[in-house]
Amino acid sequence: MPMKQSPAAQGTKGFRVTQAWLIVSAEYLLASFWRPMALVLLFLALAFSGLLPALGGLLHSLMLLALAAAFVYFCWTGGRAFQLARREDALRRLEEENRLTHRPLREAEDQLPDDLATPEAHALWQLHLKRQAALLKNLKPVTGRPVLAARDPYALRLTALFLVVIAAFVAGRDMPYHLKEA
Repeated sequence: MPMKQSPAAQGTKGFRVTQAWLIVSAEYLLASFWRPMALVLLFLALAFSGLLPALGGLLHSLMLLALAAAFVYFCWTGGRAFQLARREDALRRLEEENRLTHRPLREAEDQLPDDLATPEAHALWQLHLKRQAALLKNLKPVTGRPVLAARDPYALRLTALFLVVIAAFVAGRDMPYHLKEA
């Protein structure tokens, strides 16, 4: 007769693992696609400022073409590098942030093999499961890590955001007009 999964293992399939998976996946997404997002912000800053139409026809077109090409390139490279977090990544992050040693979340999903199910082994296994459940009872939620600082050491994304805010402030109510002209 196969052993039932421990309550600790059942708990690892819940809210905390899903939350950790979402956070780790979001970090992977940001790390892969921060360049195209910064480029969109740069385009908006140029558009709101009215600089693009002021360049004249040919230069304006070349600038838009360069921005579009860079956007496609950055999306392509980001898409090649991006991968969703795996369940193991979420479990590892939960264990790291809760300072759990010896991989108790992944270990909690283990089962006692049928051929080793002697009464002594079964009693020892039950004791182990109780200890694991006690360890995992009060899991703290995972928090995000600043993954962009290593990828963007000069904070170009923040510079682009700052330029958008300034250009939007200067443009005021004319923002839609400037965006249309760009």
